[in-house]
Amino acid sequence: MRASLVFLVSTLSIGVYSFETQQVLGSANPAGTSYQCQNGATPAATCTDPSNVPTCSCSCSNGVMYNESLSAHTSRNPNPFPDTCQAEKDNCLEREKTLTAQVTEAQEKRTECEATSLADRQKAELDALQQDQKCKVELSNKDVEISQCKQQSNNDINAANSACKAQLSSKDIEITQCKQKSTNDLNAANNACNAKETQLNAKFSDYQKNNYRYVGCYEDNNSRVLAKHSKRDTNMTPEMCASFCQDYTYFGVEVGWECYCDNAIKSGYRKVSGGDCGYKCQGDSGQICGGEWRASIYSRQA
Repeated sequence: MRASLVFLVSTLSIGVYSFETQQVLGSANPAGTSYQCQNGATPAATCTDPSNVPTCSCSCSNGVMYNESLSAHTSRNPNPFPDTCQAEKDNCLEREKTLTAQVTEAQEKRTECEATSLADRQKAELDALQQDQKCKVELSNKDVEISQCKQQSNNDINAANSACKAQLSSKDIEITQCKQKSTNDLNAANNACNAKETQLNAKFSDYQKNNYRYVGCYEDNNSRVLAKHSKRDTNMTPEMCASFCQDYTYFGVEVGWECYCDNAIKSGYRKVSGGDCGYKCQGDSGQICGGEWRASIYSRQA
């Protein structure tokens, strides 16, 4: 069969792919090159290059054979994208440059760090030496202080012993004097008690003589629980009030120095706790003379 093959070229290069000993030709490669047989059939997809020469023997699907020269950059392992390869190469070189700069920077930092570490280590050793010397000086000073303290302690102990002996001697004298004073005070207290007892016996005798008895502590007001007769005296005692009220059945002392007389206790006045009558008599602090609005009331026995 005789036929003619027409090639239509639309771009500047032909895309060729190599796999081992074969180069693949598409009817339309990535660069835009297309092939067509005379009868319109698509050429075969495989070109065989057994002689390793820049020609490719191809055949159309109708069996027509043709030879085509390979492009100038086609080889055993052609690169269909030289621009891409160059870009990758440039990128690789740029990365290499960057990494080299980083390595250089790291080495400089390491050198700087080693220098700093050496300086720090030397400073630390110097500080440690100075601290050791300082500690030795302080320990020596402490030894001196301890020695002085021990000596001072011994001196203080001796002084304290002497002071204690002097104080003990003084205390012995004070104890002797205290015992004597206690004896004197005891004798004086006994004498005072005897005198008080004599006084109380005399007062009790007066109570018996006057024949009065204590009735209790009563509340009072301005109307007076005993209202017939009254007297105020800064030397007031129950005996004085009893003598003043000798013509009445009842008498009462109030707020320490007031005396009231009557023949009866008015109704309406309550008897309260004896603790409410707690005022001492102004004429005798050993006796009680009523309280604030409280009367210590006595009655004459028949």
